[in-house]
Amino acid sequence: MTPIRERYHNEHGLIAQCCRCHMVRRPEDPTTWDEVPAFLSDPPDELTHGLCPTCFHEAYPELAARYDAWAATRIAPALVLP
Repeated sequence: MTPIRERYHNEHGLIAQCCRCHMVRRPEDPTTWDEVPAFLSDPPDELTHGLCPTCFHEAYPELAARYDAWAATRIAPALVLP
C-alpha cells in the first residue's frame, strides 16, 4: 500500500471520498477534505462515498440550513454529516 493511501484510511480501513467533487476526508481531522488526484486515476478498492460539507450545502441547501440550525444548538460543534 502506498503512503498516500495509508494516510487517508480511517479506523475501519476505509477511505471517505465525496461522491460529487471527489475530495478525500482526513481521518485525523474529519473537518478537512483534500484533493488527491492519484485517487481519480487509480481509485483504491476501499473507498466509501458521502458528501463533503461544501457539496452537501450546494446540493441540499434546505437540508443543510436545517442541519446547521440544529448543530448550532449542540454543546459540541458538529463536524460533518455521516
